[in-house]
Amino acid sequence: MLIIILKGRKHPTPVNQIRRISLGNKKLLGPIVTGGIIFPLSSLAFLGNISNPFLMMTLMIAGLFLLLYGFGGSAAISIETNGGTHHYFIRKTGKNLEDFIKYYNSEINQ
Repeated sequence: MLIIILKGRKHPTPVNQIRRISLGNKKLLGPIVTGGIIFPLSSLAFLGNISNPFLMMTLMIAGLFLLLYGFGGSAAISIETNGGTHHYFIRKTGKNLEDFIKYYNSEINQ
């Protein structure tokens, strides 16, 4: 049983169901959607002189920042199982984690 503990919650996965573990960046959907709504609407309001230009410019910059932040993504561990792929966002990666993933994948593929 492989157990991942994030924010005090255990996420167990039976080892015989795991096909592959990978480490990578995953896009953040919340900031992408929020920035995708704020940026174009504030741009239209700014170009149409609908409201305070300073406020609209601030919202445009905030929306663009959210879009870039969302597309930049965050580090995540992806576990491919027979039932699908599960992604777990983590704060940072390290040499030990990378070595464990390489070792585990090499043992599974034998």
